[in-house]
Amino acid sequence: MRGYIQSILIIFLFLLSLGLGLTACHSNEVSQLSEVEGAGVTYSEMFKSYDRIDEYKEVKHYEPIQLGDVPVELSQRLTEPLVNIMLHEDLPFSERVLYFNRIKNYEGDYVDQFQLSCWDLEDDQFFTVTITESTLNPFDHGAGEIARVDLFGNKVRKHYLFSGDPIIHHIQQEESAQVFRYYQYDEEDENVRTVATRAHELYTYYDGYIYHFGYSVKAEDEDYHKTILRLARSSIVGRI
Repeated sequence: MRGYIQSILIIFLFLLSLGLGLTACHSNEVSQLSEVEGAGVTYSEMFKSYDRIDEYKEVKHYEPIQLGDVPVELSQRLTEPLVNIMLHEDLPFSERVLYFNRIKNYEGDYVDQFQLSCWDLEDDQFFTVTITESTLNPFDHGAGEIARVDLFGNKVRKHYLFSGDPIIHHIQQEESAQVFRYYQYDEEDENVRTVATRAHELYTYYDGYIYHFGYSVKAEDEDYHKTILRLARSSIVGRI
């Protein structure tokens, strides 16, 4: 796994050395990717009334990409925090793919959405992070003013990034929970499906993007929750 991560790191360092990185304006088409069928987008059930991602008007799905095969055209659209998460060694999963969508949002503007999906073939453990471009900061509209438990009694904790931006940690310990959504590709039908399940979640906004994490692992103890929180904070801002 370490050798795999190092090879990906070399690729991204090379791309960054060419001056590639976050751009303020993107074209609607991505010529190096294959558009596929798909319905729906992923969004946070808890925060959808604040970020309005669920009010999309149109979505273009593309075939998911292996991390070692990210085309140069798409690498120009990756945020630095997403690259940091992709390279992080605290994600002990054997399978990793990157999803990319173009979403026509509630204002009629096209925005980028990425989802990094990590999982193991032999069990139900998974980790995902969905990153959605947004000029709307949900925390400017009350997203941080939430109760310490959700409607089902699950814990809700408010932390902060080093930048001072809030990050919400939603920990599931009850039998009932809000829906968590992620993308899954059906190779036979060439279709990106939206899967509904339950998961522990992290949610924040930083530098024009909404970051929505979801994870489910066997070792769901307090230390692992701290590990995922540390991963999110250090990857997004670069410091814990």
